[in-house]
Amino acid sequence: PLGYYTLISGDTREQLVPFAYEIWDKFHTGSGFKYTWNLGGGCDFGAVIGYYFSPFTLLLLISSKDFIIDMVQIIMLLKWSCAGVAMVYFFYNTRFNTLIVHKKAVSFFLGMAFVLSNSQINFVRYIQFTDITICFPILLLLIERMVENKKWILYCFILSFCMFSNLYLSFQLCVFLFIWFLFQLDSKVEDKFKKSIIFFGSSLLSALIAVSSVVNTFALSSTRLDNIGESYRLTIMKNWQMAFNKFFKQFFIFSKIEIPQENTPNIYFSIIALVMVGFVLFINISRKRKFFLIAGVLFMSASYFNGFLNLAWHIFTPPNGVYNRFSNYFIFMMLLAVLYVFIYLEDVGLKNVIIIGCFLITASVYTFINIEHFDNYIVYIVTALLLVLYILLFILFCRRSIKYKNMILIIVVFGMLELSVNSFYQMLYQYHSVDYSYNSYELNYIDLVNKCDMQTGERLSATTMLPNIGLLSSKQCISGFASSINGNMLKLLEQLGLGVNGSVSYALKGASPLLNLLFNVRYYVAENEMGSSDVYLIDTIDETSLYRTERLAGLGYMVDQDIENWDIFDDNNCFEKQNLFIKHSTGENGNIFTVINPDVKCINIVGEEIDRDETYIGKNAYVYTYDAEYGDENDSIQIEFYADEDMDLYVDARNNSGGVISVFLDDDMVANDNRTFKRVTYHIGNVKKGQKVVMTVVYNSEFSKGISLSTFFRFAKFDEEAYSKVYEMLSKNVYNIETMDSEYIKGTIKADEDGIMMTSIQANVGFDTYVDGKKTECKTIGGALIGVPIAKGEHVVEFKYVGVTPIYGKIISLCGVILYLILCVVQFVKQRNNNNNSNNIITAEA
Repeated sequence: PLGYYTLISGDTREQLVPFAYEIWDKFHTGSGFKYTWNLGGGCDFGAVIGYYFSPFTLLLLISSKDFIIDMVQIIMLLKWSCAGVAMVYFFYNTRFNTLIVHKKAVSFFLGMAFVLSNSQINFVRYIQFTDITICFPILLLLIERMVENKKWILYCFILSFCMFSNLYLSFQLCVFLFIWFLFQLDSKVEDKFKKSIIFFGSSLLSALIAVSSVVNTFALSSTRLDNIGESYRLTIMKNWQMAFNKFFKQFFIFSKIEIPQENTPNIYFSIIALVMVGFVLFINISRKRKFFLIAGVLFMSASYFNGFLNLAWHIFTPPNGVYNRFSNYFIFMMLLAVLYVFIYLEDVGLKNVIIIGCFLITASVYTFINIEHFDNYIVYIVTALLLVLYILLFILFCRRSIKYKNMILIIVVFGMLELSVNSFYQMLYQYHSVDYSYNSYELNYIDLVNKCDMQTGERLSATTMLPNIGLLSSKQCISGFASSINGNMLKLLEQLGLGVNGSVSYALKGASPLLNLLFNVRYYVAENEMGSSDVYLIDTIDETSLYRTERLAGLGYMVDQDIENWDIFDDNNCFEKQNLFIKHSTGENGNIFTVINPDVKCINIVGEEIDRDETYIGKNAYVYTYDAEYGDENDSIQIEFYADEDMDLYVDARNNSGGVISVFLDDDMVANDNRTFKRVTYHIGNVKKGQKVVMTVVYNSEFSKGISLSTFFRFAKFDEEAYSKVYEMLSKNVYNIETMDSEYIKGTIKADEDGIMMTSIQANVGFDTYVDGKKTECKTIGGALIGVPIAKGEHVVEFKYVGVTPIYGKIISLCGVILYLILCVVQFVKQRNNNNNSNNIITAEA
């Protein structure tokens, strides 16, 4: 229904589609799957393949490369459809569905209420998660069968598949499966202890089979999680996460699916089902069953509000983007309660309807009053009318004006109409939010990148909306957006003042000539020259340009042994860190950057001057902190000063609240950022004496009144003459690459004296380095890069990526598979013997 527009948005557009191109290339070219140079300067691709550990990936691999974007959408829809079929199948076959009338209709409605809930619509785009969504209801049924007949083989197999597919969501899945197993242990179940052993044993066996994937994931994510810090975790744990009115708003049709960073639960699953959930308090079921339903719903609800419970669902790692990825389990619990209400609907009395009706009306009025921005008044009015209509329907039912079997059909029909309209509304909202047409910027980027003439080992950087351009174009790339990004590399780039956006994305935005050399960046794809330096323009398509730099030293070059003492964490001055790199790598004290202190004036939107934070004056930094008054762009600020000499100007800029920066010279705009960074360097370029420099920081409407906004600036001028001398020294003895593929590099280098071969290869666990055929212990430079000790003379240096999974992980997984197969054979033999014995008994009786 969306015409020429696509379903691809969010992570799917920026991360998953590029991964699809890379995995297609690797499969069809026969290159190794362990590693890729086309993302973040190099990263373990095994962790990314975990996103595609799915039978649906075969559809991607057998398609043509030109059809990848379309095939990704087909896979999205297929997975979404399969999840719906699986959940309908569950509600029809679960032993708890004892409906006699309209069982199929109710099962269909409940399954559709799950898959057409706002939560699931929001996650259609996240194809790396939806295999688990498909498996979830199947595992629930298999646990029921396990409790009935002790069969466990298929359960173990599917659960281990989920762990390989996505460990993060599998953790949440296992937590809920444990809760579901406890729900099965009612008074009718015999041999509870034995069946508990089977459940825990088969679950543990699944984990053993998946150990290699588990340790691989933790090894790759540990550096990124360490980089986030304990203080952030503690802040989340202690804070109240959700306002009641914002939480309750998500139950109604008028609540749009917000972007992931809005952190909204997205838990709408039809208003009529919401009305029915409250009746579970009054139906005549066992106390244990009722306690489980109510306690489960309350526990899941508390997880949205309480920071500790929220983090518990995320293995105590800070939730990245959408922090409520457990919402599907919340919705399932609500729908399970609705199933019981369907069965015992005749237990509901008029007083019960009035109580629930009064509560819902009061809560909805409170929610309406606290809505700050109304989008479509008609939708709000329809929502209120629907709520009143459903309450009136249940009043008529309690007065016996509607028969039980007719009431069930009415609920199903109204519920499906609601879900259909809401689904279309949510899709239209996403369509209107961003232009997701096929003729979008990805194609422009690829056309530009195809003009790159890169030598082996050279990289490009994208400071645009698509940092994963290397995956799309099969070009080695330093920028990247991926969950497998190396946290140490992220920290190094941040300390050097480069573009960092969140915990999974970075780019060399505003890099100095030294940093171009340090990371071997030959090309930049950027909206303007402010995103790079020491470059010249190659071509422009629409608003995107391709730039090239000339002064590189290669993937490796000789530096002094003192480079080991380059401490990037000693101070927060990114310009001084680059000066120190020169000192430790060459032995020279020549500084290429000089921090300056211009006479800066800072004003707000109405022209009022904002005072500079005095505590940063001694650190040559300009920091302005103030409380937001409006919660929108009216809280923006502007800083300005006049240059007191001709200079090549750089600015280290940071802000804590997602501001977008624009730069003006003498009131002419020279650059306008296209996205927010929590820290980034801007290369303003050559500024003349007396020229007016203006930088504006514009905040958007995501922020509320009263938030403390903090903006940081540090200015420095670049000395071209000093750098030319440094470049001559660093480019003297370079690494000549003979062979380079996805997992192996071989080349030669000549050292005039003992020293370190400095490389821009990330010091990931999994790289083995050989000098003249002998395995060599490397140094870690700057906390993130490989440095190879080299003696005087000419040497052959090799790098082999063997992967991060330790041998014990592979052995444990292999043992788990062998144990699983043995137990399967034992189970098969035992079952056959039982069948033979039964046949013999029948024959004897005959």
